[in-house]
Amino acid sequence: MSESYYSATAKEKFTTSKLCENLITDVCIIGGGIVALSCAQTLNENGISVAIIEKGQIFSGASGLNGGFVVPGYSLGLNEIEKKVGLEDAKELFEATIKGVNKVKNNILLYKLDSTKMEPGKLDLLRYRPSIKELNYPEMMARNYGYKIEQMEKEKVQGLLNTDAYCHGFFHPKGFHIHPLNYGFGLACQLEKDGVKFYERSKVKFIKKTEEGYKAVCSSGDITCQEVVVCTGGYPGDEPREIKKSILPITTYVVTSEPNDKIPNNYIKTKYALGDNRRASDYYRLVDDNRVLWGGRITAFPANNTKTIENKIRKDISNVFPELSNIKFSYSWSGVMGYATHKMPYIGQLKNGIWYCTAFGGRGLGSGTACGDIVARAVLGKTDQLKLFKNFNLQKNYGVFGKIAVEATYKRYIAKDYMKERSQKNNYWSKK
Repeated sequence: MSESYYSATAKEKFTTSKLCENLITDVCIIGGGIVALSCAQTLNENGISVAIIEKGQIFSGASGLNGGFVVPGYSLGLNEIEKKVGLEDAKELFEATIKGVNKVKNNILLYKLDSTKMEPGKLDLLRYRPSIKELNYPEMMARNYGYKIEQMEKEKVQGLLNTDAYCHGFFHPKGFHIHPLNYGFGLACQLEKDGVKFYERSKVKFIKKTEEGYKAVCSSGDITCQEVVVCTGGYPGDEPREIKKSILPITTYVVTSEPNDKIPNNYIKTKYALGDNRRASDYYRLVDDNRVLWGGRITAFPANNTKTIENKIRKDISNVFPELSNIKFSYSWSGVMGYATHKMPYIGQLKNGIWYCTAFGGRGLGSGTACGDIVARAVLGKTDQLKLFKNFNLQKNYGVFGKIAVEATYKRYIAKDYMKERSQKNNYWSKK
C-alpha cells in the first residue's frame, strides 16, 4: 500500500521512543489518536501527569488517515438518538460534539497550527429531490438544537459543482476541514512540551490491578498508575478483552488525485468539505487548491492493493463527474475505523475500574475530541455526562459473523440508495 497524501505532505513532525523503563504516572492512556490526545490535554491542564502509550505511531490509525472533516454529530443520526434517549439528552449529546469541534478549532488557533490548512464550511448534498421533512430539517435543527444549517437550492449547488448528480444541499457554516495528521503531530508536540509523556511502538501486553491502582505491563517496560483510559479505535489491543470483543473494524478507502487545474476551474469550484446523503456516501474536498481528495466505500473485508482501491473510487468519482473518469491518482490508502453495532461511541468504565472511550465510526475528529474531554473530566470527578451514554453499552462484535453482517448491511444500503434515486428519475421522466 502506498503512503497517504497526509504522510507525504506532513509539515509537522513528531517522533518519540519506545517505553524502555518502569514509569510511574497518574494516568496511563492506551492509544495515540485524536481521542487520546484530547483526553490527555484536559487531564494535563488539570495538573494530572499523563503517559500515552501507542503500539504503532501517534496518529497512524484512522485519526491521521480520514477525510479531514470536523463536524458535530455521531455516526448514529439524531432521529435515532432521540428515539433511544429522548430529546433533552439528545440535545446534550449533540452540544458535546459542538464543543469538540470548537476545541479542535481553538487548538489550531491557540497553538498556531497553520499547517492544518483549516478551511471553513461543510456541504451535505442530496442525490434526489428533498421531501417536505428534509426541507424542514434546518428549521428543526435551529429549533431543537440551536444549530444553524442553510438551504442550498439545486442551481446554487450546480454553480459550485459541475454535475447533475445533486438536487439540493444543506450548508453547515460551523463545519470545516483540516489536514488531520498535521493537527495530530502539532498537538502532540505541544502536549509533550507541556509535560505529557509519549511512547510509540510499545504494546500493552496486559493490565494488572494493584493496591495503588494499575500496572500496564508492556513489551519493554511497565507503567504504574492510578487510572487507565483505553482510547484505541479500529486497532484495539488484546487487553482489555471486553473492548476488543466489542469493536467492529471497518475499512474505508481514500485517494488523492494528481494536481490538475481543470478540477477547481471546471468541476469542483469550492473549498467546502463535501459529502452526499446516501447511507453509503462519497466524501471529498479540494486540497492543495488543484487536487481532489475523495473517500468512500465501507467494508469489513478490505482490499489489500492500490489498484483495487483506485478502481473502486474511480467508479464513484465517474458517477458524479463523468468527465473525470480518467483522473490520475498520486496517493491511495485505506483506513480502519472502530465501530459499535449501535453506531454510537463506547465511553464508560469497566467493572475493574478501567475507563474506555472508543468506537467513533468515522466521526472521530469532532465527537472523538468531545468524548476524550468528557472521559478525562469523568476521571477527574468533574462531570456526570457519562450517564448520557448509558443506553449505548459495550456490545459483542460476533467476530467474522459480525463482519458478514456489516457487509450485508452495506450492500443493502447501496441497493436502497440506488432504488430511491432511480425511482425519482423514473417519476421525473414519466411527467415529461
